[in-house]
Amino acid sequence: MTRSSTTQPPTPQPHILQAITLQGFKSFADRTRLEFGPGVSAVIGPNGSGKSNVVEAIRWATHGARARELRAGRGSELIFHGSGGKAPLGLAEVGLELHTPEGRVNLLRRVYRDGTGEQDLQGRPVRARDIQAALRGTGLGPGGLAVIGQGEVSGVVQAEGRTLLGYVQEAAGLSRAVAARQETEGRLREADTHLERLGLLLNERETALERLSRAAEDARIHRALSLRVLTLEDALKRERQDGLRREIAQASAEAAAAEARSTALAAEVQTAATAVENAREAAQTARARRDAFAGALDALRAARDAHAQAERYRAHLQSEAEVLTAERTSLPTTPPAEPAPDLAALTGTAAA
Repeated sequence: MTRSSTTQPPTPQPHILQAITLQGFKSFADRTRLEFGPGVSAVIGPNGSGKSNVVEAIRWATHGARARELRAGRGSELIFHGSGGKAPLGLAEVGLELHTPEGRVNLLRRVYRDGTGEQDLQGRPVRARDIQAALRGTGLGPGGLAVIGQGEVSGVVQAEGRTLLGYVQEAAGLSRAVAARQETEGRLREADTHLERLGLLLNERETALERLSRAAEDARIHRALSLRVLTLEDALKRERQDGLRREIAQASAEAAAAEARSTALAAEVQTAATAVENAREAAQTARARRDAFAGALDALRAARDAHAQAERYRAHLQSEAEVLTAERTSLPTTPPAEPAPDLAALTGTAAA
């Protein structure tokens, strides 16, 4: 029994670089798109036509070279600065369309005149490490040899073992797996370190947990006692408030009684004031009567004195009248013929 077999030709792998679009990068003032079809593609032109700028644009867009490795002091010097009557531009932009084992990749990198830059992957803003990760295994990733300049072949051939191994892995498409393995190992080491730290942290947390448990129990006891204190203080405040209410009620009653007494006393004071006023008027009247009585008494004393004086004068006159009566009685009833000399003198004295 014979078995026939046919050998299928290997399926041609699609080329990596599909197209490159440049605008404002070095000598490319206008938007330029270069498409690379199957087979070998070549960029041909005289010196100064920008052939090397195409290669440098690929290296710059894939973060395979820095600005100073591309004959520029800084990123903003990669921007078209004006030439041949064309004004300088404000940014430089390079876009690559690639075909990788995972599918089509569109990346775009731009730099502005102020030195700021940005990159997009599949139309979304990303970091440089994201673009490098997407290009691993394509020859355009870190350490790839898809783009190599003059004078770099000897450096590749004479590279040390570790560097040469990296070149071989990138050329064989293994750099992505190697990078993933290294990243995984790094993460495992980092995880071990974290686990060790977490073990120490767990011990610390367990110790802290025991301490916090005791503190929580103390806090519960403190809270219960605090609530008890608050309850007692509230009861004491209520009792004080009730006592104050009773004192206020008693004071209000005493104030009402005092006000009533004050009203009564005010009436009594008014009555006493009226009585005092009446007494003052009576006293004034009595003083007037007293003054009148004093005048009458003085007049009476004067009348008595005058009466006594008149009595004394009357008694004197009466005594003199008696003397004269006696003398007259002793006189003779018949007059003498001739008055005696002594009698005549006596009569004259009496007449005087």
